[in-house]
Amino acid sequence: MAQRRLDHAANAVSIMPLLILNTFSMGLVTPNAVHGALEPMPRIAGVASSAFGSIRMLGGAISSEFVAIWYHGTPVAMGATMALFAACALVVGLLLIQRPRSQREHRESDASRRDLRTQPGVLTGG
Repeated sequence: MAQRRLDHAANAVSIMPLLILNTFSMGLVTPNAVHGALEPMPRIAGVASSAFGSIRMLGGAISSEFVAIWYHGTPVAMGATMALFAACALVVGLLLIQRPRSQREHRESDASRRDLRTQPGVLTGG
């Protein structure tokens, strides 16, 4: 019985530095992520901030449900859930991140915008 308690204590002691590192990292990353998410929409920053918080809470609720379903007395459920969400984040990131445009694409885009501005009634409605 004493050996079993020692094993559990060793597991808790060995995982605490990783938990501290994770929490510290989230403290560094989260404010920058929120700022980056809100920067394009300063006029609706309050609504965007609440939407961001709601999505984070929803993600936490869903991930805790996965851990509860997969839990069999080992920490594998937490690791599997983290791996699943990391893979989902990678897929979403690859789909949403736009590649940098070349100089030629910039010139073509600017030229098409200038053409739209010079055509009567296109942007002004007149």
